[in-house]
Amino acid sequence: MTNILTNKLQELKKENKKAFMPYIMGGWNGYEQTLEVLHALEKAGVTAVEFGMPFTDPSADGEIIAKTGFESLESGSSVKGHIAVLKEFRKQGGKLPIIWMGYYNPIFKYGLENFAKEMQSVNVSAVIVPDVPLEESQPLKDALNPLDIALVTFLTSTTTPERFKKITLQSECFIYLVAFAGITGSKTAENNLIANTVSQARTLTDVPLIAGFGISTPQKANELNHHTDGVIIGSALIKAMQHAHTTNQNIPETVYNFCKDFV
Repeated sequence: MTNILTNKLQELKKENKKAFMPYIMGGWNGYEQTLEVLHALEKAGVTAVEFGMPFTDPSADGEIIAKTGFESLESGSSVKGHIAVLKEFRKQGGKLPIIWMGYYNPIFKYGLENFAKEMQSVNVSAVIVPDVPLEESQPLKDALNPLDIALVTFLTSTTTPERFKKITLQSECFIYLVAFAGITGSKTAENNLIANTVSQARTLTDVPLIAGFGISTPQKANELNHHTDGVIIGSALIKAMQHAHTTNQNIPETVYNFCKDFV
């Protein structure tokens, strides 16, 4: 599989650099601002953006991200609206690799084939769907893979050895390493768990290993990057955006400054 994200990750590996993939909630505070934030992320030099689609039952999300998701839904966010803002981003020259993060129900309702074609139309590189286990992922993979769009798999320190091998061998683009057992933003990533998970995965695959959950500072990112190929940060960035909103600060500028510290 070859797309702009897989190419970027290969480049980083050759240059001995680490990936930084921040998460944002699409539609929060309006699509116009979402578009401005996407441009701010590209200007900051992030590797890719994890573009969140809100859902009424966000099982993997902690309070911080869930709150912005509910607010995004209340303002009228939809799959079509998310796709429209990504189309406008591309139309305006945005080249940032995009990872769509959402739950299965809206995708299923939209139609797997239709969803995959829309993802291709806005040059989405990968899709993350936390509530679809490996054993039930084939229909979505069958829709995405022919269009060079990856379905990202998850690994945790509690994954059983049998499933660990299955997940690792079927991984695409990158593997999402969950840095602790829990929901986003609920505690700090555990270095030893990540180190052990990475060590085990490296015997089975050379696909990039990207850690997420519980990473909120450049120091913690650097600690984990000793073991991984990069990090994903969500709750800490969303919290900074929320603070900027309540204090009438410029949100795209806040996003840019936050991300520059990690790049």
